[in-house]
Amino acid sequence: MDRGRSPGIGVCGLCDLGRRYAARLGNRTLDTLHVASALELKERSFWTFDERQAKLARAAGLKTE
Repeated sequence: MDRGRSPGIGVCGLCDLGRRYAARLGNRTLDTLHVASALELKERSFWTFDERQAKLARAAGLKTE
């Protein structure tokens, strides 16, 4: 299922995602883990009712629904 995106972010990418956005967006550990999981699965969109999670997903390049 190649969607033309780069390979998954892995553990280092998860840490980078947290470091890059946590202070500015106020996201929590599980927010970061959920968004990183979507990136790892090479998803293009992210569904959430949590505004912090949505901000992180958009910052990471995902379309939010």
